[in-house]
Amino acid sequence: MLEKLAETMLTNQKSKSTQFEQVNFAFFGIYFVVFALLAIVWLQSSVPLDFLFRDTFAVASVPVYYGFFSNLGIFLWLSSAAIMFFSTSILSIIDKQNKCCQFLLSFGSITLFLAIDDFFMLHERVFPRFLGVSEKVTFLAYGIIVIYCIFRFRRIILNNNFKIFFMAVLFLFSSIAVDQTLNSDQFLFKANDTYFFEDSLKLIGTVTWCFYFIKVSAEKITSLSKLKS
Repeated sequence: MLEKLAETMLTNQKSKSTQFEQVNFAFFGIYFVVFALLAIVWLQSSVPLDFLFRDTFAVASVPVYYGFFSNLGIFLWLSSAAIMFFSTSILSIIDKQNKCCQFLLSFGSITLFLAIDDFFMLHERVFPRFLGVSEKVTFLAYGIIVIYCIFRFRRIILNNNFKIFFMAVLFLFSSIAVDQTLNSDQFLFKANDTYFFEDSLKLIGTVTWCFYFIKVSAEKITSLSKLKS
C-alpha cells in the first residue's frame, strides 16, 4: 500500500515538474522572440522608429474614428480566435481525442489569419505588391481552405447550430462578391456607398462568425466537463 502511494506521489511530482519545464520553455521562448524582434527593429534603418512604435492615428495625423468599423472587425476576429484557442487547450486537457479540439484549432487559426490579413492589409497591399498575388487568387485560396474545413468537420457543424454558421459564411462571401463586382467609384445611391455595403456585410458576417464559435466553445467545454464530473 505504501509502495503504491509512493509511486503515485512520484508520478505526480514528475508530471508537475514536466509541466513546470514546459511553462518555463514557453515563457523564455516568448521573451526570446520579443527581444529578437526589438533588436531587429533597433538595427534597421529603413523605417523611422517612431513610425513603428507610435499609435497609427498619431503617425498619420487623422481622427481616431477613422477606420472604426474595420478596427471593430479586427477586435472581433482576435477575440473569437483567442477564445477558440483557449477552449482548445481546455478541451485537450479533458479529452485529447475529442475532434472538437481540431475543429476549434482549425477555425481559430483561420480566424487569426483573417485578423492579421485585415490589420496588415495582406490581400489588398502586401500580397499583390510583394508576392505578385492578386486579390482574386487570395480570396480563392481562402475559400478553398474554408470549404475544406467545412467538409472535414461537417458532422460537428451540422450538429451545432449549423444555420448560424452558414449565415456567417453567406455574409462574408457576399462581402467578397460586392468587393469584386462593384468598383469603389460606382455609386448606387450616394458617394462611397459601395464601401458601406461591402463592409456592412463583412461586419455582420464577422459578428455572426464570432457568436457561433464562442457559443460552440462554451457548449463543448460545458458538456465535456459534465461528462467528466
